[in-house]
Amino acid sequence: MKFSRVAVMVAMISGVMGSGLAGATESVGRVIMKHGDVTITQEALRMHVLMSVPKDKQDAFWADRKKVEEFVFGMFVTRKLAEAIGDRPLTPDEKLALEDVTSRMRSQFQINYLHETAPKPDFEKLALETYKVRQDEFMRPEQVRAEHILITTKDRTDEEALALAEKLLAEIKSGEKSLADLAVEVSEDPSAKKNKGDLGYFGRNRMVKEFEEAAFGLEKAGDLAGPVKTRFGYHLIRLTDRRAAGPVPFDDVKERLIQDEMNRFRRDLVDVEIEKYKNLPDVTFDKQAFEEMVVNPFARKE
Repeated sequence: MKFSRVAVMVAMISGVMGSGLAGATESVGRVIMKHGDVTITQEALRMHVLMSVPKDKQDAFWADRKKVEEFVFGMFVTRKLAEAIGDRPLTPDEKLALEDVTSRMRSQFQINYLHETAPKPDFEKLALETYKVRQDEFMRPEQVRAEHILITTKDRTDEEALALAEKLLAEIKSGEKSLADLAVEVSEDPSAKKNKGDLGYFGRNRMVKEFEEAAFGLEKAGDLAGPVKTRFGYHLIRLTDRRAAGPVPFDDVKERLIQDEMNRFRRDLVDVEIEKYKNLPDVTFDKQAFEEMVVNPFARKE
């Protein structure tokens, strides 16, 4: 396997926070990589990804074979470097760094434990309450949905582009071919082959002025407009639906609101823990030592 040096370094850095306790518990699952006493198992890889890759990017990460390979090798190099320390005594700075990494990981483990064991509210119910209270935040403007074909003037004159657009419009009106079929065949919009010219729903001020006016000027599904000239070329536009301004249905925002409530629940739990430790009795605090660090932590004392 060949690995990008930069990608491996990123994977190594991502694994540092998890390496402090890497040997505390034997990971399970099949062994992916092994050398001497260092092993990378499926479960160890899964845990490191959960800790290092943002949740919303994990599906894409697992689908990218190269990124996963580089991440595994980064973990492997991290553990081999840790093993290479052997019995060498750590310097005072190294001990402090290790203590800090270990403390951070243990505190995160405790927060995770408290979160997992805490009684959970009905997040969907809370999301619905939020939706009702903040109804004005969930309004959408008038929208239309349209299909289009784009004919550019990149490799033809303006007259030739217009003539071709008019010819295609005649084919659509005669029923010989649908706009969606022609979009796949001849549209010069780069996305047309995938979406068949479907632009989805859009509101005002999303498209160039000429296109917007033509699209919003159509009255009912199936109506056609064009050729419409814009700076991109000539467009044929077919209205497929329109939505009046009004509230966004709860189902359209439910998942996002539920996630917001779950995030808020975790933040509140963390805040409770912070307040608990801010108010511990019998905590000593050396104000002079603190002030010395605030004023100039690197000043040399004569």
